[in-house]
Amino acid sequence: MKSAFNNTESVIRRAFTLIELLIVVAIIAILAAIAVPNFMEAQTRAKVSRTKNDMRVIATAMESYASDNTMKYPPEYHDKYSASICYPKSFSHLTTPIAYMSSIPKDTFKSRNKSDWAWSTDFYWYYNWLGRYGKMINVNKPPWSTAGQVPWYDAETAWMATSLGPDQEPGYPAIYDPTNGTVSWGDITRFGPSGQRGS
Repeated sequence: MKSAFNNTESVIRRAFTLIELLIVVAIIAILAAIAVPNFMEAQTRAKVSRTKNDMRVIATAMESYASDNTMKYPPEYHDKYSASICYPKSFSHLTTPIAYMSSIPKDTFKSRNKSDWAWSTDFYWYYNWLGRYGKMINVNKPPWSTAGQVPWYDAETAWMATSLGPDQEPGYPAIYDPTNGTVSWGDITRFGPSGQRGS
């Protein structure tokens, strides 16, 4: 009898009380609340880095294509059912028949707007100003913009490639600014020739 009582007492002493368990759960919850946002920020920063690397690859491919085609950049391909630019077909000139890049990269920040075909292709957007207007233009001045609209860029450009950025919404001409937090309004944009950047 005495032996059984002693065993029961030792089992009770080894168990956690309800308060001890609640304290442990509270500590775990606090650590999770600190760690999860930092993890999400790290994911976004990694996607921004990948996007900027994709832009560098695209810029190199664009300039290589232009060198072989008397300084003409890949044309914008417009979908026959709408006025929208079909971005995969525009970039396809960089992969065939000559492979200036091995594959067409997709925007890591997919559009939130899936109802509009032009916004939901998941590819980087591409504009060929030189092909469209017959000359390089300054995107900060007419023919298509109000002067001073893009104060962060003031040089003539032949083309532009852009990503939706972490907010996954079109924010052009606003530029993505990581100092405002990783979910910042604005797009990650690259201009050509020579890989001139707007971000």
